[in-house]
Amino acid sequence: MSSIRTVILRELQSARGHLVVVLLLASLLRLVGPGLYQLTADEMFILQSALLLSRYGQWTWLSNGTHWRLVVGHSPISDYLAAIPYLFSTDPRLGRLWVGVLGVIAVAILYFVMKRYAGRTAALFTGILFAAHAP
Repeated sequence: MSSIRTVILRELQSARGHLVVVLLLASLLRLVGPGLYQLTADEMFILQSALLLSRYGQWTWLSNGTHWRLVVGHSPISDYLAAIPYLFSTDPRLGRLWVGVLGVIAVAILYFVMKRYAGRTAALFTGILFAAHAP
């Protein structure tokens, strides 16, 4: 367990400067102003399913209902993850903040994967591009 912790700390120290820039950009674009724009149709389907799951226990088993025309049996994992903030509040802005936090974590994971397999420069550019793409 301590060896894993040592590897993680070493990776964080070696990537500190670039990673801070990438995560700051990702955080600003994903977490500032969660209620400034209208909900999209995809968000509504997922948030409704998540609300039904967290408040009333109605599980989604085969599809989350958003992409069922495109991908039959689409995974409902997005519903399960989106239900977590609804355990605390029914405000959709909290759901958007939760998705933003998950997006920042995804940017960090992508940065470390690219750093390991393609190098520091590729990780920086990939991290910035993925951080800037915050739909």
